[in-house]
Amino acid sequence: MNKDYPAEFIEARKEELLRQKRYVEDELKHIATCDLRGGVEGCKAKFPDFGDKEEDNATEVDLYENYTSLETNLQTLLKEVNNALAKIKQGTYGQCDNCKGLIPAKRLEAFPAAPLCLQCQSKREVK
Repeated sequence: MNKDYPAEFIEARKEELLRQKRYVEDELKHIATCDLRGGVEGCKAKFPDFGDKEEDNATEVDLYENYTSLETNLQTLLKEVNNALAKIKQGTYGQCDNCKGLIPAKRLEAFPAAPLCLQCQSKREVK
């Protein structure tokens, strides 16, 4: 267990991460075809079928594009959640993936799957 945070803090983040994981997996099942047991790399956005009319086809393409974008974001979030849960098991939860410094508790309360401290996140966003 990570000694930088109280056990109650870690347990509360773990519960939130597990809730988030279930939610993201449910959302992915609605918009994509994937087997989540092997990770999210195999997910592919579903192509809706509303009919053969031209306006139906346009709606299908528009919705598919939205699904594809959403699927990418959900996959990223699910990877971050799974990584955070793995870090809890390893006792390294709260450690920045980049600088190995401590991620502030307030950041983890707001975003339990945060892989980076604010300083490293800011540097990444500037690139």
